[in-house]
Amino acid sequence: MLGRGLPAWSGFVLFFIFGIPVAGAAFIFPPAMLSEISAVESRRWGVQIEGFFFGLQGFFLKLAFFLSIAVTPLLLVQSGEVGMLEGLAEMPEDVTPFGIYSTSYLAAGAFLLSLLFYSGYREEFSEES
Repeated sequence: MLGRGLPAWSGFVLFFIFGIPVAGAAFIFPPAMLSEISAVESRRWGVQIEGFFFGLQGFFLKLAFFLSIAVTPLLLVQSGEVGMLEGLAEMPEDVTPFGIYSTSYLAAGAFLLSLLFYSGYREEFSEES
């Protein structure tokens, strides 16, 4: 649709608009959830482990950044005829439609997987807080 029905520059506007809630969900709510989880676990076990929880969350966040920086360019330049590993051996020509679609499918799959994990989390409310 971009480039046909809408001008190509409008993609940047769409990415900006869609990026705001994604950034909020990824960088605001999970730390708030993490502080509640670590507080409950500290009361439950009697050990202060908040620093461990935040360190582990920071490690996985940096790992996610690394994987996205490493994998996204490889996905974007792949074509249907040449696989991702074969594409490393030669200089890619350009971003392909197949690469754009495969990146979108991977993002949708990751979202559905995270939705599955979040839906399995049941929060317990206690009267002592």
